[in-house]
Amino acid sequence: MASPITIPGSGELGGDIILHSWLVGEGDSVNPGDPVAEIEADKGVLEIEAVSSGLLLKKTVQEGTRVDQGEIIGYLGEEGENLPAGETAVKKTSVLKIIPAARRLALEKGIDTRIIHGTGPEGVITLEDVRGMDSAGKQIIPLSRNKKQAAEKLSRSVREIPAYLVQTRIDMTRLRDLHQHGYSYDALFLYFTARVLQDYPLLCSEFLGDSIGVPEKTALALAIDIQDELFLGVIREVSPKNLEEIENDVRMLAEKAAAGKLPPQDMSSCSFIISNLGMYDITSFEGILFPGTSSILALGAITDSAEAVNGSLEVRPICTVTLTIDHRLINGRYAAEFMTALKKTIESAEVLG
Repeated sequence: MASPITIPGSGELGGDIILHSWLVGEGDSVNPGDPVAEIEADKGVLEIEAVSSGLLLKKTVQEGTRVDQGEIIGYLGEEGENLPAGETAVKKTSVLKIIPAARRLALEKGIDTRIIHGTGPEGVITLEDVRGMDSAGKQIIPLSRNKKQAAEKLSRSVREIPAYLVQTRIDMTRLRDLHQHGYSYDALFLYFTARVLQDYPLLCSEFLGDSIGVPEKTALALAIDIQDELFLGVIREVSPKNLEEIENDVRMLAEKAAAGKLPPQDMSSCSFIISNLGMYDITSFEGILFPGTSSILALGAITDSAEAVNGSLEVRPICTVTLTIDHRLINGRYAAEFMTALKKTIESAEVLG
């Protein structure tokens, strides 16, 4: 009669037990005391030895499967010997692969190993996987250097800067025509905003405590989101540039950010930011000022809207634009005049060389 190979059932193993690996294959010959399999328990990886001689007739449990103490995982016997009735199926459920050190750490932290996603080979749970979880089962993801810096600056901004909002709706008919000729909306807004800002320099200024710093030349920053990382790419001396030059600058900044090659100096010394979420179904949103900046222009999606035009109702592409401003630098009337001028400039858009 075939002899069963069983998981030790004396109680000394403790915790979850995993059939780690088979050391022999079906049909291989073994002698008493030969190791036939390895199991993984709280005490580490342990060998299971054959208690009789013969061939490994059948593996009834697959590698990586959770098993119980006393459970049969296979049979030894003579060639052609029949197995007990009902023992031909292979157990394949409850697969869990975890290295012993990771299992011990999970036990110390009180973490259920079943909720951990393994990142090791073939999904094995590693020490780093366990270290990245807390006792409540939450995954702990360290902030990248860029995200940590952004978090610190934005938190400081909310505490220190008395910001307020000015919002308007812009008819994008002219800009949509230009967009269809190959220009991005980022480049178009940079181009027209730069021209309007020449008459409103305080929107590019910086609060210096007991004074205001106003730059001689206009520099605009574009918010760039790459794989959930926020970058600010700056275009300097933007006012004299034509639309093609600005389009090239936007493309170059996006490529540098995607490649992680945007130098630190390209994200500094600029007080006006443009942030565009118009590619999503977002009507409007509010930007948060970075310390050292005075204004951020937030662009929502362009949506068709029924508008009164010269006494009649027409469907026009409308974009809601929201300006966040530092009230220490700019009062409401100044900001409102800028937004009115920007709206008028875009709605009657003419591109200069």
